[in-house]
Amino acid sequence: MKKSSSLSIALATVWAAVLWMGAPASSAVAADPFCPTATSCDSNSLNAGGSSAATGFVQEVPLSIFDQAPTLPNFYTNCPATGCTSLPKLSVWTGTISGTNSIVRYTATNSGNGLCTLEFQLGITCQSVTSGNVNVLDHTGAGCTARAGNPQTSPSGRQFNEFDGCTATLSELLHLAAADVRGGSFHQTGPITNTVTPIDDTNLTDNQVTAVPWSIVVENHVQKYSGSGTCPVLNSGSCSNVVGFSRTEVEQIFARGVTDWTQLGLVSVNADGTVNSTFGTAPISLCLRTAGSGSKAALSVAVLKDSKETPVGSTNLTLSAPGVYFGSGSSDVEDCIQGNASNGRPAHFGAAAYLDADIADPANTSETGVLSGGYPVKLAGLLAHDPSLADPKANVKCGMYLYWAFENFLYLPTLSSSNPNAFALATSFINSAGSSTVVANTPAGKYWVAKSDMLVNKNVDGGPVIWPGGKASSPECAQ
Repeated sequence: MKKSSSLSIALATVWAAVLWMGAPASSAVAADPFCPTATSCDSNSLNAGGSSAATGFVQEVPLSIFDQAPTLPNFYTNCPATGCTSLPKLSVWTGTISGTNSIVRYTATNSGNGLCTLEFQLGITCQSVTSGNVNVLDHTGAGCTARAGNPQTSPSGRQFNEFDGCTATLSELLHLAAADVRGGSFHQTGPITNTVTPIDDTNLTDNQVTAVPWSIVVENHVQKYSGSGTCPVLNSGSCSNVVGFSRTEVEQIFARGVTDWTQLGLVSVNADGTVNSTFGTAPISLCLRTAGSGSKAALSVAVLKDSKETPVGSTNLTLSAPGVYFGSGSSDVEDCIQGNASNGRPAHFGAAAYLDADIADPANTSETGVLSGGYPVKLAGLLAHDPSLADPKANVKCGMYLYWAFENFLYLPTLSSSNPNAFALATSFINSAGSSTVVANTPAGKYWVAKSDMLVNKNVDGGPVIWPGGKASSPECAQ
């Protein structure tokens, strides 16, 4: 009997290993070998949340701090079980860090929500946040499905096993907030019933380690037109992609001072190639973020110097009519532009929007959830990421590009004493997030810039840009 029992255990162990190391997408998932229950690793956990623009970056950084042996770390998402088509709003890493079973969770809401969740723990209420906890993904819940081809390999060469389709959640205390801007930059409205006011975040410990850029984007059917014939193929023949907008044009597009592409000498092209080139036939839809978004706040303080983004619109992204729409996260803006049949959201023909630069660029083939229904355009003559330059990130590094801010990772000053393990994980995370090597090896890192690599600085999100003394600029900065 003992031999039979031992053999059964051995076979079960082998089968579990098979599931973890290379299961097809339809496989059942064995218990997580590091954190077998939802809370079993809470004594060595880091719960992070906030910025949705930071999602791709923040979800990659933990891989740099988890051990690769003896067992690869695991990555869980709330993407569909068939795989991620946009960035997941909920994710979990499990594995060992210096041999200790650990868990790192991330919940993408918006920058203001992350800040206010920490502030609530100090007895301060802002932006309608009513708890110091955040809803996180339960990696042991229903639906988690092994991704085909496990283990996956990151650009850094580090490996992990991915599991998508997880649907269960639980509530956990937030330890680390990710915010695209400082609290003082929040003073926006959108939609009309949602207004945020500045947050005094000086009572939090802030770490600025990377610069995050955003891009202005237009939906694929927005084109320049030579004035003859049809355009059965976009960006071909008589039609070509829009090159860019001046800051003044961007201000008027998002303020609704301009409502039709023909007012800017542009057109929209129908599916059959016919061209809408008279006023009233090429309406501009806007896909915006709700107030509390760091992307929205950064646009307000760094770009829209002489205007304000329109606050009038709908949060119902299942509507198909041209208009103004607000989404709570970057993935909602993507859905608004290009549609998402899985949740009943139609594409909005002729849309304009703003998105994190890494997600906005269809040429970014190394990251999940990249925009395919639109493309980035130049802002005031420059791209956030310009592959024609020797250093594609030079416009941001040199401070010439307008739409960027430093990503902030914040925690309570008491974290080191109240939860030493969470503090240690937060410190490791922040140190990795600021490493030039780690940043370069994340998909978002092709666009984000480690603060140590920046040739300029900003004391506030809206500028002015400061050139530190004693630091020579790159030749790329010369005009």
